[in-house]
Amino acid sequence: MKEHPIPQDITSYRFHIVGSMTLKQFGEVLVGVLISLAIYQTNLVFIIKWPLIVFFAGGGLLAAFVPIEERPISHWLATFFGIIYKPTQFFWKRAQNIPEPFLYKGDKDNLIQVKEVDLTPQRRQRIKEFLNSTKSITPNPEDLTVYEEQQLSVVMNLFETSPQAVASNNPTNIQKPTLTIRVRPLLRLEQTPENIPVGAVFSPQLEAAQTMPNVILPDPVAATTSEYSDKKDVFLKTEQVAQNIEIPEEEAISIKPTTKAKSEELEKYKHDVSDLGPQVFFEQRPNTKQNTLQSATQATFNAALPFPDRPTEPNRVVGMVLTKDNQILANAIVEISTEKGSVVRAVKTNPLGQFSITTPLRPGQYLVEVQKDGFVFEPIQITLKDSIVDPLEIRSK
Repeated sequence: MKEHPIPQDITSYRFHIVGSMTLKQFGEVLVGVLISLAIYQTNLVFIIKWPLIVFFAGGGLLAAFVPIEERPISHWLATFFGIIYKPTQFFWKRAQNIPEPFLYKGDKDNLIQVKEVDLTPQRRQRIKEFLNSTKSITPNPEDLTVYEEQQLSVVMNLFETSPQAVASNNPTNIQKPTLTIRVRPLLRLEQTPENIPVGAVFSPQLEAAQTMPNVILPDPVAATTSEYSDKKDVFLKTEQVAQNIEIPEEEAISIKPTTKAKSEELEKYKHDVSDLGPQVFFEQRPNTKQNTLQSATQATFNAALPFPDRPTEPNRVVGMVLTKDNQILANAIVEISTEKGSVVRAVKTNPLGQFSITTPLRPGQYLVEVQKDGFVFEPIQITLKDSIVDPLEIRSK
């Protein structure tokens, strides 16, 4: 198909009279012939008559069958006269776009007229008198109540006694205590916690300090010789340093060693536990879910409950939660668990107290439990047998 730069009118229908001649073309030819016949019937001069007849008859034929640049002559004539009488130069002027708040014009009748200020000497004198009358007046001491006088006297006494208290405190020279180096004796390799001498000195006593109370240490724990052998070098070095330092006299802290009977009982217990070796203890707990399923009440089905869509699939549980006074309970948690105690579904009731599950359950026995603050519900037992289940009616106690 040949491409054409000018859009073609292919949607409108044109009635063709003869061949490809349309009704419009026939009308243009007919108008030209009629005008020519009218001129021919006139008594004009031959030189004027026949040129006019040829002009109008030929113009009708040209307008109908001879396009110029694929446009009919009628289009060119209409465009020519339209351009002649149409201005070809345009001027752009920006329009003023004033915001709407600035277009408001108040009513002249409602304007508030400000009175002129009278600054005459009499006016100024009245202003001074008014200002003098508004000055703060000191209250009369006689007008104070007894409670206010007591409070004022207390405050004044505080200000009077504070300088005397400061003056009475004479500065004293504070002497710093002389500090000495404190060194704790370390355990030797051959000593064990059981061989520590009773009454060993451990804590120093500073000058002008309070005496420390006797401290009873907890039961010592037996240490292995391998731990002391790893620290042998450290003990020797610290012992040499301690010999060169003078230790002041200190108050003894008594250390009460464990009694022999208690230590023997502890060793016996350790020996019995080591003989047993690692053991695992199992605690058998009762299956509360199974016990609840056995003591649960049978479900109550009510086909008259208001549900928009009845369940059409087997083993699909729907229901409604109510109080004992037929009140709807919204946002109540409904749990459906198996015989083994595992929860398979957990849903919430809507504002109408209705609940439903989307996926059907497997055949078997299930336990339905409802939880809602302020209400108590008994567990309900239901049995599913691959059949359509009527809506459950659950009521609180």
